[in-house]
Amino acid sequence: VNIIYFKFMDETKKFISISDLFAKSFEFYKIRAITIVCLMLFNLLIIVAMIPLGIIFALTAFLTGGFTSAGIVFNLILGFITVILVGVAVLVSLIIGLWSCVAAMFAVKGGTGIKESLKLAWPELASYFWISLLVGLATLAGLILLIIPGIIFSIWFSFALWVFVAEGMKGRIALSRSKQLVSGYWWGVFVRFFLIGVISWLISSIPMVGGIINFVLVMPFSLIYGYLMYQSLKTLKQ
Repeated sequence: VNIIYFKFMDETKKFISISDLFAKSFEFYKIRAITIVCLMLFNLLIIVAMIPLGIIFALTAFLTGGFTSAGIVFNLILGFITVILVGVAVLVSLIIGLWSCVAAMFAVKGGTGIKESLKLAWPELASYFWISLLVGLATLAGLILLIIPGIIFSIWFSFALWVFVAEGMKGRIALSRSKQLVSGYWWGVFVRFFLIGVISWLISSIPMVGGIINFVLVMPFSLIYGYLMYQSLKTLKQ
């Protein structure tokens, strides 16, 4: 794995250029795409599998409805059970979503397979969620103040999750580390994220197949793209 990363990352004191970033991300994508897509698909399949549950209970409530007191009581009980099951389904979906995201990051960072990535990711879900929440709250606070501070904060803390996965730093320490990495390269990071964002938006606009292309190509590519930026900044700051 280290040989692969040394191949992709140079040791010069220069932030990775846009052309190199795209080229190396694509080379990395060809190696890790199947694993990353499968991990993301794992999340998608779990969510899709829960849809029939909601449909079954909705149909049951509709078909067994009645205007008698017994029918009303039965519907209330069934509705209560349905609400609980939907809440559980949402919670499970959230956990599975976090799990697949963390596992995909471990797969990119360590070159691990699907099973090993899921195993590594499972104990880290709570910390990952907490860091994501802190980044979201910080960005939201900046957006409430003014739009520009929100953008600044989002770039400062854009590598907090990579800091957590790659360096093991948690909570506010991960956010501080991300800001330290971005310091001096804010505009370079912004431009690179802006470009991949525009590409993703353009592909999403393609009728019928845009969503599929984004899922199979852009999402895993963007994950790799962000990691290579993080690695470059980390090398610069060493």
